[in-house]
Amino acid sequence: MDSPVIRWLGLAALCFAELLVFVDNTIVNVALPKIATDLGAGTSGLQMVVDVYTLVFAGLLLTGGYVGDRFGRKTILIIGIVGFAALSALAATSNNLGQLIAARAGLGLFAALVFPATLAIVVIMFDDLRERAIAVACWAETGIRTLPFAIAMAVFTGPSMWLGSKIGAGRVAAIGSLVMAVAFWLTIRYDMYTSYWGVIVPVMVTLALGVALVSGPATFAVLNELSPGQVGAGSAVNDTSRELGGTLGVAVLGSVLASVYSGKMADGLGAIQLPEEARGAAANSMLSGVHAARSIPGPSGIQLIDLVKAAFLDGFHMASIVAGGVAAIAATAGWLLLATRSRMTDNGDADHRSGSGSNRTETSQSEPDAPSRR
Repeated sequence: MDSPVIRWLGLAALCFAELLVFVDNTIVNVALPKIATDLGAGTSGLQMVVDVYTLVFAGLLLTGGYVGDRFGRKTILIIGIVGFAALSALAATSNNLGQLIAARAGLGLFAALVFPATLAIVVIMFDDLRERAIAVACWAETGIRTLPFAIAMAVFTGPSMWLGSKIGAGRVAAIGSLVMAVAFWLTIRYDMYTSYWGVIVPVMVTLALGVALVSGPATFAVLNELSPGQVGAGSAVNDTSRELGGTLGVAVLGSVLASVYSGKMADGLGAIQLPEEARGAAANSMLSGVHAARSIPGPSGIQLIDLVKAAFLDGFHMASIVAGGVAAIAATAGWLLLATRSRMTDNGDADHRSGSGSNRTETSQSEPDAPSRR
């Protein structure tokens, strides 16, 4: 596209399409308490509601990228948006848990068509590498969960791309992983009385810095190596790795949290006089435990809700420790591997330059003899 205005307006439209995918994936978390109450979903049911979207999405991203390259990215993008809107309406009107899970799976399918197409079109629209870096950065901050996180991402994404151009995108991503590890470990300070502005927001900003250092430079590094005919599949590979990581993270960390929560509840419920139904609900999940506690008057209800909150926080802290450990290991491994690769590349370039210099020397030495051979 020759017109800068059209390019940037197109970028805005593509970011909006991508935002639809992310919003539908994250907004369900807000609705989980209502889903648990209205549809009678326990912990496993709620986890399925969240994970089925991501599993289908990640599983079909590569196919979605290939289909876009094969049949036209614009066409596939439109099909994906229309299908996504239709399935969103079906999910919103679900009457039971099975119907909601099926609708969420369908949303994952159409999201897999939308997501790689948006990034592929962004790369094709912006030929200039500087503009492309800015465009990819804009495309990478639209996955917003909270306003402070989104604002921090917007602030940090530009500098992270600049830093990537100076020391290498891979090394910036390794630094970002380490920053994320610090942010996860800082959440160990959370308790029932943690200040939102004094503790939670600074931790969110730290996490946003880490994500910004990883997301934009890594995505740009991957796509900058591809030809125009490969950007759909390439963006799908990039997105698939991210979504699979997110899915594994939810599964592993969710299991850690649930295990600690269950153990804590098993130890504490025996000391509280409760109806059997409330006891089972509290042991099932934090959401159902809070709901049960609110229905029980007097000291027993207060004791139960305190136990539920304490058990959840213990599980949350353990999950944060595990997440921080994984991020720190990834940062260390990434830095060492990329440093080794960088040295190999530098040595290869030096050898190439040395060899070229020798060839030039030999040529220059042979040139004076050329006339005598004539």
